[in-house]
Amino acid sequence: MTLPAGDEESYLMSEILALDDLQLAQSRVLTVREMLRALGMFSTSASLSSSVPEWLEQELLVTARALLTCYSCDDATSVLTTLHALQKSRAVRDETNLSSHLKSIQGCAAKLLLGVAANAKGKKEAVEQTVCRLADEIPTMLPESPNRIYLRYATDELVHFAAASDLHYHIALWANEDAEVAFPEFWVLSNQPSFIPVMYFWKNDGSKWSFWLDWYQGFLDGKPLDWELQRRVALIDNAVWNAGPETVASEIERIRSRYELEQEIANLKEQLAIVQDTPAASLIGDNGGPPLEDAPARAFQTDLALIWKQVEELEEEIAKPTPSPSQLGKIAKALWDISRRMAAYCGSIADGMIREGSKEMAKAGAKWTAGATAVTFTAQTESVQSAAKAIWAFVKTLPPG
Repeated sequence: MTLPAGDEESYLMSEILALDDLQLAQSRVLTVREMLRALGMFSTSASLSSSVPEWLEQELLVTARALLTCYSCDDATSVLTTLHALQKSRAVRDETNLSSHLKSIQGCAAKLLLGVAANAKGKKEAVEQTVCRLADEIPTMLPESPNRIYLRYATDELVHFAAASDLHYHIALWANEDAEVAFPEFWVLSNQPSFIPVMYFWKNDGSKWSFWLDWYQGFLDGKPLDWELQRRVALIDNAVWNAGPETVASEIERIRSRYELEQEIANLKEQLAIVQDTPAASLIGDNGGPPLEDAPARAFQTDLALIWKQVEELEEEIAKPTPSPSQLGKIAKALWDISRRMAAYCGSIADGMIREGSKEMAKAGAKWTAGATAVTFTAQTESVQSAAKAIWAFVKTLPPG
């Protein structure tokens, strides 16, 4: 059975898929979702104790990294780097007698990584072999585990099957097998465990594992974290991954705060463009709007130019390999000061409206112009303040200097 080309979104989710008929892109999603479910159910007496051995923490980190790379990276070099790290941990797995549960997840991840790398290099035959291996591997994951009941794939003597709802990351991880992608309100969870051991383990030390908690919860809810953020985490340097969960957590926090800052910058630039596109008449109270004082209007225009200048300097600074915390702090303070002046300017608009009295403000044009102007300037002020706060949050993740 093959999915209609380019029509996955409208495909009837109640259909059952034969794994052997899928392409790598489809097998990739199915495999990752099954590995995520299996990872969620991983537990040992060590993982549920108050003192978790370092080797187990590292193995869980290696496994989570492998899953993250499986679906977020398409570059052969990055994928093979992760695969090498996964294979390198074999000695640890053998030495510590790592449970077959985690070994099974890692083995499936290794096969998928090989397929993604082969696909990136255009090796069609290798990709086809990977899909066949995955079709055999997925349904037998954790065959002797009591947690097997929580996995989703079925098999008969000849064919392995999966629910088509598992072709989409934005369907909850344990959604009903009949879930339709277009109707999230009907994603009634089916067979979801009441206790997910790996989340219990991560919650024991939230500072080290906070990203992974959010990461896993996103898949549980069918609302994955931003894909670009996940890709950046997957591309963290090997040396950082090898340093352990605490070092990785610090680097993820830096990546996350920088990414959020970039989003705030984009939003601020969008707001700046809106203000620039606002007709000059509405800025000075024409068209029936309340007349504004010339001095505040001129000051506002000056501040707009200053914001653009600060944004340009901000983008240049965060693009550097080692951004300067002191320089970023100066930019944040400058933006914050500008936002306070803009707030005062919004106040002058309100005062002007009051001075005009009820007669002028009763005019439809006056009410619309004043209201639209106030909303535009208020949004502008909030965007500037949000950008300043995001800068300070990012600075906290940087080494002093």
